[in-house]
Amino acid sequence: MSIGTKTAAAATALIAAASLVGCSGSSSSGEDSSASASTGTYSSVEECTGAGQVWLVVSTDQGEVLANQCVGNPENGAAALEAAGLTIARDGNSQFICQIDGYPSECTVTSDSYWNYYHAEPAGTWFYSQESADTFAPEGGWIEGWCYGTTCTPEGIEGDAAPQIDTSGPAAGDADETAAADDQDQSPEAEQSSAA
Repeated sequence: MSIGTKTAAAATALIAAASLVGCSGSSSSGEDSSASASTGTYSSVEECTGAGQVWLVVSTDQGEVLANQCVGNPENGAAALEAAGLTIARDGNSQFICQIDGYPSECTVTSDSYWNYYHAEPAGTWFYSQESADTFAPEGGWIEGWCYGTTCTPEGIEGDAAPQIDTSGPAAGDADETAAADDQDQSPEAEQSSAA
């Protein structure tokens, strides 16, 4: 074997070892590394949801997209955020998610601005979540969406797969979901008063 061939073989071995290190590790949502690694192979909403996995999009009121990616099959909405590598912080009283990846800068929950949580089929209609991110189990083939503000739409998905808000009337979705435009009682203020 020539020196050039040995050098090329050594370089290939180093690249392979580095790739394995990047794919190993633990996931806080309980998925094994092989399941997490497979989510990275889907680069579009259609590929991800077509494979029965969940797509996640998270956007701020400043137009910044914090996540727009396939997250596999997380056990709940909070695990979907973690699968995307986002950190979450919670309000000390209500346990409402008040920060995603450090946004906003202060972890407070008010009726004026908070993280809104949605679900949608690709090219369908956004439905405001009727469950918390800790109890809702995302359905494979669907999109999870988060946006910050009083009224907002998750942004970042473009093209034919982008869901829309239906403002024309009640949505024809699952019995436990309604259109975001029709939902008036899921704000942190209402959630806190119903918990009292």
